[in-house]
Amino acid sequence: LRALEARTDSHKDFGLNKELNVNDDMWDWVGKHLDTLEYHSSPATKMQCLHEAMQLLSQHIKQEKKNTDRPFKPKVSNNDNLDDDDNENSLVSADDLFPALLHVIIKTKPKYLASSLALIEGVSEPPSSGSHAYSYTLFQQAMFYLQQMSKTNVKNA
Repeated sequence: LRALEARTDSHKDFGLNKELNVNDDMWDWVGKHLDTLEYHSSPATKMQCLHEAMQLLSQHIKQEKKNTDRPFKPKVSNNDNLDDDDNENSLVSADDLFPALLHVIIKTKPKYLASSLALIEGVSEPPSSGSHAYSYTLFQQAMFYLQQMSKTNVKNA
């Protein structure tokens, strides 16, 4: 991930929406949440941790898309709806969420993300529907994308 961080421009390489006000506190908060993966021992609690990180990211993107001046205040709930919002039911598209997820993984380098995903897949049955499945799939695809990008960078170096 370090090699990718040095060679990428997130806005250009990942399609991160330039209009989103990228708040370093938000990236760090989501990264710190992902760092807690090491303290979760079961696939179910690791999956919940990944889902909560996705909720934080989704919440921030929704907040920024509304162009509010409110400071970032993370809110994690046990509600299974990633698109739930206190004020409106606005959706965060994968077009915004996936590049932001790539950026947060590159920026924060969570140590146990790959092994946690492998544990969820290898020891238990990954979620197949609902928002947990959506979170899991986005994390899986992000890791696959970054692995492929890393291979491409090595070949081009």
